[in-house]
Amino acid sequence: MASGDAEVRLPQPLAVITGTGVVAPSGVASIDPLALPDGRPVPPFGCPVQNFDVKKHVPTIISYVDRCSALALVAVKLALDSARVAPKATTVPATSNPQPATVPPLWGLAYSSAWGCLDSMELFFAKVAAGQAKFAPPLVFSHSYVNTPSSLACIEFGLSGPGATFSQGAAGAIVAMGWARDRLVRTGGSECAGFVAAASDSLSRALRRHYAAAGELSADGRLAPFDASSTGTVLGEAGAALTVELQAAALARGAKPLAAILGWGSAVGLDPRKALVQAVRTALAESGVVPKAQSPKPIALVFCDASGRPDLDRAEAAALDEAVGPAVPRRTVKSGAGECGPAASLLSAAEVCSAAAGTYLVTALDRSGAAALVLERVP
Repeated sequence: MASGDAEVRLPQPLAVITGTGVVAPSGVASIDPLALPDGRPVPPFGCPVQNFDVKKHVPTIISYVDRCSALALVAVKLALDSARVAPKATTVPATSNPQPATVPPLWGLAYSSAWGCLDSMELFFAKVAAGQAKFAPPLVFSHSYVNTPSSLACIEFGLSGPGATFSQGAAGAIVAMGWARDRLVRTGGSECAGFVAAASDSLSRALRRHYAAAGELSADGRLAPFDASSTGTVLGEAGAALTVELQAAALARGAKPLAAILGWGSAVGLDPRKALVQAVRTALAESGVVPKAQSPKPIALVFCDASGRPDLDRAEAAALDEAVGPAVPRRTVKSGAGECGPAASLLSAAEVCSAAAGTYLVTALDRSGAAALVLERVP
């Protein structure tokens, strides 16, 4: 919902989160040194997922897989396991003729990535740049698209319901989840049983060079979101996934809802503060939540996007002051995971799923747009 309309619209039936899957780093580490084309060094700090091997979690993967895809695959598997859902085991083969009277429920995928498979792109185009295009590896090229992770996840886990890939910067995962929620509510669950909302980005060499060239990396590896003395961010990587179902369907199959999706909003614009204010107000209006302590559903905590980039952190702080007030506590998963793109929103939502009962706001903000998500933790 990106209109900014203040009308309260409580969607029915209610959509809930029933499973979570997270692959994330635990802090800043020293990583391999790099240099820009002009010789300037790239700060040798990042937040990598240590000792990560996709084959330990998904042993059926035997071919080349980009790290961005690998992070998504493991996160989706963990989320499906958490929700006790096995779409591949229940999907009706397309060759069934005639179709059985009762078709097993389908699951869809809503996937987001800010940058996609940069490792594969760099690997493929290295040969092209060297004038050896005929030697560029075709298998690697097939893994270089932003929707490659979603395609692999759908094939691997039998997600044969509706699917979509969202590439909207940091806001993408909230938009993906909102799209999945809206589609379930609009169809009453008749189209599919649920969705996996997933996001991933990897700590690639190309991404590090991009942020370094823009002057947005912390020179000393200090990750200090909302700190006035911050000099920049530290890049991280993550894969995160959540299963989203209608509450009635989840309860009918014996699943325990972890959190309810009350509302969401997104906005774009040249002014990050204004975009985030619009997104937050839309999400709050849709959810019927009033950000006041005396409200029946006050906001217990804001999971901010804050990445340590001074201008964006200032814009986010000002937007939250305006939209929900300065008294509401704030925190960010990026203080430990680094700048990991839209996956940060799902990491935050996963934290809500294990938090105390209450209403929570999750925000996402970068120069391409803003988004906000209102969740209610189910006791």
